[in-house]
Amino acid sequence: MESTWDRRLRQRMDFAGATLIRTPSLVKPVWNALVARGRVLKENYDAMIGGNPSRGFAPLLRVARRRGVVKRCTLLAHRTVRSRFARLLEGEGVTVVCVNGEIAQQASWVLPDARVVTHYGIPDADRYIPRTTVRRDGEPVRIGVLGKLNNQWTGAGDAIEAFRSMPDALCRRCELYLVS
Repeated sequence: MESTWDRRLRQRMDFAGATLIRTPSLVKPVWNALVARGRVLKENYDAMIGGNPSRGFAPLLRVARRRGVVKRCTLLAHRTVRSRFARLLEGEGVTVVCVNGEIAQQASWVLPDARVVTHYGIPDADRYIPRTTVRRDGEPVRIGVLGKLNNQWTGAGDAIEAFRSMPDALCRRCELYLVS
């Protein structure tokens, strides 16, 4: 577990009986995987949860699966699962938790034997509270889409389409911001 996740996970989960392997915050996932490799391969695990299907995580997962260190694997997919990465997950006991239907559809295609589910939650959602000031007359409603805009699963295309389909009177009261 990359060290910056520790506080968030401890607030949401009971780690009694769990083994957490912490790694420092090293910018690139490959560095975290290399640090964790020696610790991970010392044990056998009934289940392992991994973050994004990135190239950095792939070498560690490949070795752990080949050596039989990991029986069941859950992948938290915030991006598409590439075919090369999917080959590392092939076999029984794989669950992919996707943040949207686009990623889930693609994951089902490259991992036909995996259990693929869609779940989206906002961490620390209770910190996002409604504004305390009253909207001034004529002040627009601002809608923002944040992410890599060239990726379909970011939803920028859906936001633009929805914005264009609004009635003119409503559209004039809104602003759409695409932030990449």
